[in-house]
Amino acid sequence: MPLTDTQIRSAKPGLKPVKPKKGSDDRVVFVATTKPFKLYYTKGLYLEVDPSGGKYWRFKYKFSKRKENLTRCLPRGEPGRCPRTEG
Repeated sequence: MPLTDTQIRSAKPGLKPVKPKKGSDDRVVFVATTKPFKLYYTKGLYLEVDPSGGKYWRFKYKFSKRKENLTRCLPRGEPGRCPRTEG
């Protein structure tokens, strides 16, 4: 399922969202972490949240049997917009 604007804006460094277990209430639980974590969007595109507060759009792809990453950094004051809707 694609990320929403609210999920992107509420992604905080040091607090990784964890999906709830089946049978429990549907609220998302946050777990403290010191590592960067990924919020997957779709088809290789994900948002990486760095412990220092940076948010990076990354795209995983293969070219000539090599795995590569394409990165776009979001400035801290800029809200997290969906890259596919940008002009």
